[in-house]
Amino acid sequence: MRSGILIGTLCLLLGPIGLRAAPLMVCGGDEVYLIDTDTAASGKVEKLWKWHAKGHDELPADLRASFTETDECKPVNDGRQVLICAYDGACALVDRDSGRVLWYAHVPNAHSAELLPNDRLVAASSRRKDGDRLLVYNLSKPDKPLFAVSLPRAHGVLWDDKRQKLWAVGDDELRCYELKDWESDKPSLKLSVSSKIPDKDGHDLQSAAQG
Repeated sequence: MRSGILIGTLCLLLGPIGLRAAPLMVCGGDEVYLIDTDTAASGKVEKLWKWHAKGHDELPADLRASFTETDECKPVNDGRQVLICAYDGACALVDRDSGRVLWYAHVPNAHSAELLPNDRLVAASSRRKDGDRLLVYNLSKPDKPLFAVSLPRAHGVLWDDKRQKLWAVGDDELRCYELKDWESDKPSLKLSVSSKIPDKDGHDLQSAAQG
């Protein structure tokens, strides 16, 4: 949520000098929404899109009640879909046009999710009972993990398509995984690199464009 505020502030600063900023997706409470940053520069927040779990019958009732504290909203597939994670223990893949939930899962203290090849997904589950691990799912089978691997305070996941690797961060460690037996019905993640990070409580991962 803090990073979203910082980005929004930057967009407000850029607006008056004629630079058109991209829309900003925001989460942190029970609503995920997209704002027009150019309009926000004039002091008015215009929500271009918004999503609440309430009312979506494709979600189990207990999961609808678990999206009260969203902590990640990640546009995927060219912005057509959104991955949403909630601290209360839920993840969902949502179609942006309709708002319909395409996939969901109970994920203890969910902090991040990422799409993987072969219509699969990985979610980072942090400190909670049955947490501290990465969970792999098939998008065609909601709420049924195929594989799990321990990662203390798992917080961030990022798929590196160029290298075909999965990066994950948790506590004071950055890890890189290879996809193993990915064509089978028993896929797994194989650790290839592990490095300590300068401080504890690693949180977010983001790719950087290469010049």
